[in-house]
Amino acid sequence: MKPLQTLSLLAIALVVTGSAVGQETAHANENSGVHHASARSGPLVVKWTMTKIKGSANLTINEDGTWLFSGNTKDKMPDHDINIAIALKSSLGGTIVFHFSGNDSDGVQWSKQGKSDILRDDFKSFANKVDWAGEWRTSLNSAGEAKRYEEREKRKEKLRKEEEAAKQKHEEKVAEQKKKQREKIEQEEIARAQEAAQKQNSGGGSDIGSEISGVASTVGSVVSTIGSVGQAIAGLF
Repeated sequence: MKPLQTLSLLAIALVVTGSAVGQETAHANENSGVHHASARSGPLVVKWTMTKIKGSANLTINEDGTWLFSGNTKDKMPDHDINIAIALKSSLGGTIVFHFSGNDSDGVQWSKQGKSDILRDDFKSFANKVDWAGEWRTSLNSAGEAKRYEEREKRKEKLRKEEEAAKQKHEEKVAEQKKKQREKIEQEEIARAQEAAQKQNSGGGSDIGSEISGVASTVGSVVSTIGSVGQAIAGLF
């Protein structure tokens, strides 16, 4: 991930943590709570076994700054994406976040690795005493949104026909009820279209904006869990 993208995501994450997490449509989620780890000798190892789904996330950080973030989920969530993040808070208060995003229709398996000068230079502050927390969230992807749109259109058409039938039978109250139900669906569509437009303007495209929003809300929430909101985030990987 490019530095500019990283900074943008971090900025969004902090905003989301403070105001928009509750507005994010999360179809499923899990937060590990705060745990503690240390590396008296050898690498720092974090292992998170998820409980709401069959899955795990593993993180290994070596003294030379090399790291490996891997894991898998077995549960299949058709038409959904999943965002997974683990945040580490060092004894000095700095926070490092590792994350993964992917299509969860058939479960996911990932393995990300790299090398960080920050982790190498500050390894002792992270290894001697570190708090960590993990979180995953799911949300509808583009395929899921398309299916939801089709279902709404079918529902609207059904209500329109029921409204016309009620009018023909001079059942005015029933016709008015069907009309209000149809108008409510239309209002919800307008609200979703406006939200999508805002994401497109801020993220450079609806799919990209949605992906950034999903990552940012997950990252922001897990960082908030370990109490680092308002403090400097050392890195996002």
